[in-house]
Amino acid sequence: MISRPRIALLFGTLLVASACTSGSDSVEETTTTTVAVTATSVATTVATTTTSTTAAAATDNESLVADAHTRFLTEVFAVDERTDGVESTLDLVRQLTTGAQLTRMEQSAADRIASGEALVGPGYDSHIVSIEVAGDRATVVDCSQDRTALFDAAGVETIAADDFYKLRETRLINVDGTWLIEEFITGGDSRCDPADG
Repeated sequence: MISRPRIALLFGTLLVASACTSGSDSVEETTTTTVAVTATSVATTVATTTTSTTAAAATDNESLVADAHTRFLTEVFAVDERTDGVESTLDLVRQLTTGAQLTRMEQSAADRIASGEALVGPGYDSHIVSIEVAGDRATVVDCSQDRTALFDAAGVETIAADDFYKLRETRLINVDGTWLIEEFITGGDSRCDPADG
């Protein structure tokens, strides 16, 4: 005959084995199951604790949001439209933005084509200050320098690149698993120093 502590241990082992084989295939939904077995003279108690991967998923989302934000500021605005043409980054704009931001950028490109103006710059020098993720929405605040200048049709610089850093806000939305820029807010004059972050 098997003693109660051995029965409890055997039951705990079977429970762990069944928990390991019946889990979800999705990495994002993986849970860790801990089984505690306590044998007493009256009864056997089995306690199961499930820990979700919510914290890990939040960290992953923050990383994906940071990547989308950084790619938008450093790649979309790294352009010389005098030589490459205004349309040179429109495919990337359509890949990284959505909604009002996409509409504004397409309209701005059409306006530059009509006027003969061109943007030139190496992209923003961006330093992320904070990231907040809430469900399928995210907000990034960065301390960045706009290094893009605007040239007229004659090739004369009409708007110089910034010689300062300021706080800017980017709002993102998750669409089918991809973080897209929904709003890039550049207004205001809250100066900042990237060395402070």
